[in-house]
Amino acid sequence: MNEQKKGSWGILGLLALIVVLFIGVKIAFAGLDLAIGQNQPDVFRQPLSTASGGDSQWMLLTKDDKNEEVTRWLENADQEDQAYWLERQEAGEYVLYLPMQDRVIGVDDITVTQESGEEDSKALVLRIRTPEGSEETEDGQILVLQDYYSTWEGEQVRVVLDGRELEVQRCIATGGELYWSGED
Repeated sequence: MNEQKKGSWGILGLLALIVVLFIGVKIAFAGLDLAIGQNQPDVFRQPLSTASGGDSQWMLLTKDDKNEEVTRWLENADQEDQAYWLERQEAGEYVLYLPMQDRVIGVDDITVTQESGEEDSKALVLRIRTPEGSEETEDGQILVLQDYYSTWEGEQVRVVLDGRELEVQRCIATGGELYWSGED
């Protein structure tokens, strides 16, 4: 009789362990899904290439990004012949605005590398080639990027458009505020 109770508790214990492990794995994958953001059906992620042709850790996101933060940032952009870079810290995204760009740029038109910059700092270098015969755009080009591994330290950004390096005006968005580079 005592052995039967031990045996039934052993089976019940194993079943309980399996249920707990199953639930734990489901919770872990749900957490990863939230962290990576794959639960956004309207967002498409495409890896950008490196200069050597391999995939980089950077992704080009295709999505409708009409939020208040980006709208305020675009209002403050001077619309000059330079690039504008917005680091959205809470979203883990980077937005590049090229107001002078009159053609649509796709994932195949961008290469990304991390190179040594001034004083041993790392610079993110985006090389963009305007495609021949691509669709026209009237309001410049907005590209939303994401560092898949979240390892970029955000020291410098260089943008080279059709072989010409552009001045980059940087801005950080955090806590609902915009902080432009060079301002206190």
